[in-house]
Amino acid sequence: MEFVANKSNATLFVGVHGMGGIGKTTLAKTINNKLSNQFELRSFIADIRESCKQNGMHYLQNQLINDILKQDGGVRNKDEGIKFISSKFKGKKVLVLLDDADEVVQLKCLAGDHDWFSSGSKIIITTRNKRILEEARVDYNYEHKEMDNNQSLIMFSKHAFRRNSPPREFEDLTHEVVSITGGLPLSLEVFGSLLCGKEPTQWINTIKKLKRVPHTEVHKKLRISYEALGYRQKQIFLDIACFFICTNKIIASYMWDACGFFPSEGIEALIFMSLIKVGNDHKLKMHDQLRDLGREIVCEEN
Repeated sequence: MEFVANKSNATLFVGVHGMGGIGKTTLAKTINNKLSNQFELRSFIADIRESCKQNGMHYLQNQLINDILKQDGGVRNKDEGIKFISSKFKGKKVLVLLDDADEVVQLKCLAGDHDWFSSGSKIIITTRNKRILEEARVDYNYEHKEMDNNQSLIMFSKHAFRRNSPPREFEDLTHEVVSITGGLPLSLEVFGSLLCGKEPTQWINTIKKLKRVPHTEVHKKLRISYEALGYRQKQIFLDIACFFICTNKIIASYMWDACGFFPSEGIEALIFMSLIKVGNDHKLKMHDQLRDLGREIVCEEN
């Protein structure tokens, strides 16, 4: 918000990236709502990744045209859409939220360049893949990270107890569940809702299960990023999940290189998809939820 406020008269492309379930859309919607009173012309294009697969790019372009111009664009293909939007929106100051893009071509079809819009326009983009934002040359690129322990405790408590902190008899159990989530908002919400209204004995049994068997609703979201990988990238991801967390990436790369997995390219792709991190000591790191997802996939396959 500080960045946007300091450049209020400029046309800005703002990107938010991070792993699945971390709250990118929630953050983008909050920014969108704070800015909305400054714009008469607004559009929120939700779930671009899935909608584009099901309906085609021209469907999303027509949605954008209808939101901004209040008319049916009649666009039949993406090239027609690019031509229409780039020419008809030039004098329009717009606020557009493009949610969950997974290919740079989607951004080029909906908001190809700054000069498509009038000065003062704001385009907010969310994605799991940082590379898309770099290729689109956004003006501000923000990595949305996991919640800290205090934030996690508050969010979990809101879903589990409908208040900001746990009752005294649930304090230890709450801290145990929060530690399992690893600060992932999606996990906090799902697990909090799962345990809401349950007795302490049920909490204990559920915690044991969560430690053994990852919650399916969380993994449905996280698995989207995994399925988007190529075969070699998937193998590297699964290897890290099972064997190489806290291992020097150079050591692990010797094996991947021998297997023909092109480790430099694969590791870079996993980093850009927010599926792993590499520390300053070159050690591979992975969120606990993603680690458990990888191990679950291996158990399913074998």
